Amino acid sequence: MRKIDVFTHISPPGYSEGVDKIAGGLKDIGKRTRGVPMLHDLDVRFRVMENFPEYQQVLSLPTPPIELFTTPEQAVDLAKIANDSMAELVEKHPDHFVGFAAALPMNAPDAALKEAHRAVSELNAKGSAMVGQRVRVSGKVVANSENWQPKEMTLGFAINDENGAQLPVVFYGPRPDHFQRAAEAIVEGQLLADGSFKANTLLLKCPSRYEEEPQQDIFVKAVR
Repeated sequence: MRKIDVFTHISPPGYSEGVDKIAGGLKDIGKRTRGVPMLHDLDVRFRVMENFPEYQQVLSLPTPPIELFTTPEQAVDLAKIANDSMAELVEKHPDHFVGFAAALPMNAPDAALKEAHRAVSELNAKGSAMVGQRVRVSGKVVANSENWQPKEMTLGFAINDENGAQLPVVFYGPRPDHFQRAAEAIVEGQLLADGSFKANTLLLKCPSRYEEEPQQDIFVKAVR
């Protein structure tokens, strides 16, 4: 019978070096983490795993969380390194690893949402710590991304950040007037397991078509 352990930590290649460079002298749990060979040494991990037939793991990072010892910029870079590395391990060793939980830079909320979407949609992560949490994120509305389904009262669109990373958004509610003119959207809701974002509220920033008119803000709430 196959046994899948969904709570197994690893400090994958590249991530370990990044942590050492940023916070190599981290005390307490940092010191303890550095002293566990299975977190860093794949050979040791595989030897232990092979004692248990049909045993597989879902990988995730160990404590301390990234945001506790990094700046927001460092956290974004380190999360990407960790996710790329864990995805590579899953691809190379499918008999040992069935997936991974995405690492996120929780001290950079907007970037965390983008990285969660990238990890799930591009790297096939099984989820992340942010899934289900209520958060707010903003971005520019991607041109021609609107998908309005009036019978279901479902509005789909995408927003992106300054680097062009896109986050698909689904909103179950009325289509706001002048949506086609929206330049920016501020959405509040939950990140879903597939990397998309379910918006409970939607605030659109619509620039005026005339210089003498002020920018128009449109706020709507979801119906479900």
